[in-house]
Amino acid sequence: MNAAPSNNSYVGRHIVFMTDGELSPGPTYYNAYGIEQHDGRITGMQTSNSQTAIRNEQHTRHTRRYKELCKAIKAKGIRLWVVAFNTTLTTDMTECASPNSSYTANNSGALNDAFGQIAEEIADLRLVD
Repeated sequence: MNAAPSNNSYVGRHIVFMTDGELSPGPTYYNAYGIEQHDGRITGMQTSNSQTAIRNEQHTRHTRRYKELCKAIKAKGIRLWVVAFNTTLTTDMTECASPNSSYTANNSGALNDAFGQIAEEIADLRLVD
């Protein structure tokens, strides 16, 4: 945790989450915990023969984890910004973001604009060591 500012002012904390909007885990895709189908570090070894059933279960689990992470961040008083790049904002994305803190950008110009708007909102940002 950062030290309190010397002038007793408020310290705002922000996270900007930029996404392409696609949550597509797969049993043979490498992720932070290895390859789920082979390593079994998250839910044990996969026993279903249906790749569709495995993908649906993984998608549900990853979506739930994403939503819980968003709630935990906001519960700590951190403003969570979501920028959807080259995709539409889904309900999950807007619910993840803090109020009035979600943007969509379909090209690099719109992305620069979104980050410019975020910068204006946190214009009092000061970095200290």
